[in-house]
Amino acid sequence: MASAQQRSTSATRPFARFFLPASLVCRLSIVRRDLRRALEAESVKIDDALIERCVDVAVGAVGTSSPVNLLGVAYYIYKKQLTMTDREHERAGRKHFAVKYLSDQVEAEDRVFCYIMFKLPTGIPSQTREIRDAVMRMKEDDFRAWRDAAYAAVTHLPSVAIGLRIVLQDLYIASFASLLHNGFRLLKEKDIECVVVYSEFMDFGFDVRKSLPLFDEDAILVIEESSVPSIPLDVFVQIHRWRAREQRVCVACDTDGLTVSGLLLSRYLSLITKFCHKETIKAMKIIHRSFVPEPHAERELIENELLEEQEKQLALQVITSDSMKAFDRRMLNNVLVEPLTAP
Repeated sequence: MASAQQRSTSATRPFARFFLPASLVCRLSIVRRDLRRALEAESVKIDDALIERCVDVAVGAVGTSSPVNLLGVAYYIYKKQLTMTDREHERAGRKHFAVKYLSDQVEAEDRVFCYIMFKLPTGIPSQTREIRDAVMRMKEDDFRAWRDAAYAAVTHLPSVAIGLRIVLQDLYIASFASLLHNGFRLLKEKDIECVVVYSEFMDFGFDVRKSLPLFDEDAILVIEESSVPSIPLDVFVQIHRWRAREQRVCVACDTDGLTVSGLLLSRYLSLITKFCHKETIKAMKIIHRSFVPEPHAERELIENELLEEQEKQLALQVITSDSMKAFDRRMLNNVLVEPLTAP
């Protein structure tokens, strides 16, 4: 009788050997929950199909020696496949602050705080209370001035003065605020024809092109990379093409004073001259004081390297038209002799 009942049960449940016992189902639900939490903690979009994929591996393993262990292996393999690179992880971590900073619905002091948190370099421990205090201490009526003053107070970097500074003939460097200042006054005065903007906020809703309606589509180049290890090849080619046509080009960054745009130009200079990137970075430090990362080292840098760098910079040559075979000596001498004067 018992054997007949067993045969009947087997007939109605042909896959009974694959059904999970209650204890295993409970453990699977725990791992499923842990996997979801791990993905949420890494700001990864939850993929329910992927979670179930891990569970399927364990379900198919019932009857083997250790199905739960196999599920664990699947979990770690799939998790590793979804692990973001350090660069992507850093980008995701900053997104929260970037979106809040760009929102008009957020209070002004919170927007300034979010701007500072977004801009702080990776690896620098941030004391939120101290940052909040600096934000309130540096409060000004003008939002942009307030933001820049608070950032300067927190990072101990000097605020960037409004202005466009010439680096090579027809090649300028500026803060993004300088481009927008007073109805684009400086752009018109310098007759800037083309603009390269390194954009850190473009991914989060900031429209660089809309902010610069003076320039046609083919006269503005937006770099959307999240770091500047090297100047993109297409950017280098476009800058060189513009300069070969003797068009005035300005490089800026939408969240930075001159450090990022200075890095881009120093890379450009190293590609068109005989000097290495390290040497061209030194040249950029002298051309604009705000590019020096440590204010206390500024005087020492200028005093010890002024003559050497002046000699090197005057030797830099561009490989295009005759009108760009050397720096504008008069301009460069003014910059080097009086490096701390306002533009």
